[in-house]
Amino acid sequence: MADFDFTTDYRYAAIILFPIALFGLISNLTVVAFLRVVPSLNNPFGSLTLSQAIGDCGHQFFFAFYYAPCLFVRDAGFYSWSPHIGFVIMIFYEINLLSHVFISANRFFAVFTPFMYNKIFSTRNTRILICIYWIFSVASIVYKFQTGNCSFYLPQGLWIFTYGESEFCQNVRLFDFIKFIIYVVIIGVLDVITIMKINYLRVRQVHGSQSTVSSVRSSQTIVPPVRRNRQMNLIYQAVFQGAGIFLELITYYILQGIARNKWELFLMTSVVWCTAHAMDGFIVIVCNREFRRYAKKIFLCRWST
Repeated sequence: MADFDFTTDYRYAAIILFPIALFGLISNLTVVAFLRVVPSLNNPFGSLTLSQAIGDCGHQFFFAFYYAPCLFVRDAGFYSWSPHIGFVIMIFYEINLLSHVFISANRFFAVFTPFMYNKIFSTRNTRILICIYWIFSVASIVYKFQTGNCSFYLPQGLWIFTYGESEFCQNVRLFDFIKFIIYVVIIGVLDVITIMKINYLRVRQVHGSQSTVSSVRSSQTIVPPVRRNRQMNLIYQAVFQGAGIFLELITYYILQGIARNKWELFLMTSVVWCTAHAMDGFIVIVCNREFRRYAKKIFLCRWST
């Protein structure tokens, strides 16, 4: 990284980053603004999605209105704020990842324990869960980057947020990478098992000619087609978002070491990180037809008045 010349083309880097972050901010703000008016998302799953979208909004806001301008103007005063901004970005990032984990867990329990689901993920329990992992996110980041003599900052003249050089900070970097990979593995395993279960129930429903006892059991567990399709869309939402997280972690923590020039480094770190979270809101919108219908209806009503 030190061999790359970041003193030229920096404004092009800012121009690339800003519209991606702005798109992400708008799409995630759309989710935050309209999610609660959609009946199918006015539930614990919707609460977890809202938590995720808020994390994305914070992440994209600072990319659009701090990171990109900082690259564009290359002002020393801007760079001096980067440890504080990096600290806040990491809080939103941690909240976002934990929201992803529990969204996948929510779908898993909805499919495997349909009779216990409303008890496990009741409105009260979900709100408590969200409060707990928000507090955990803030507390863990405060420990690492405030009391632990570590920083996540934008070195002056560079195009990538990075960890400090102290031994403690490099240990934090390794710990974060392992922790984030564990999150992604949990998300992936839960999503794959859930999809397999839904497909199994679908095949069983189509081809099932069973005994009376089996039919009774089947009627208790088989998911109606409309509900099954909705569940699949929500699971696809989690899968696509999880794939984005996995890609961002691999490129940011591992593949950046093989970058041959500053543009490859910029692409594999800042651009991929920003794009993964920019796409979160877009994926929620694309995977939820009812959300699109209600958002369009509300927007047209407000526009007409």
